[in-house]
Amino acid sequence: MSRDLVLSIGVLVIHVAGGTVHPAPTWIGKMSTVFQMLTVLAAMAAVYFQLLPAFVTTLLAWVTAAFTITSGLQYIIRGLKQLETTTSVSGRV
Repeated sequence: MSRDLVLSIGVLVIHVAGGTVHPAPTWIGKMSTVFQMLTVLAAMAAVYFQLLPAFVTTLLAWVTAAFTITSGLQYIIRGLKQLETTTSVSGRV
């Protein structure tokens, strides 16, 4: 959720700076979503049905965190580049 909040704030900043946002999904963002879903399913399978050992859900949680953080950073970098382009075109500093 915090990644989405940061992305929303970034969109607002770019909009206020006079730019338009052209969001494009990345494969890292898509993998982040896939691993988030897998982690929830694995946790439910482990807790409610005792189908998976605890280390599987722990490993999935760490992989999910890595993809989510990487995806968030990637979107922040893209937003900063877009903001930089917007401010240089409009003459603002």
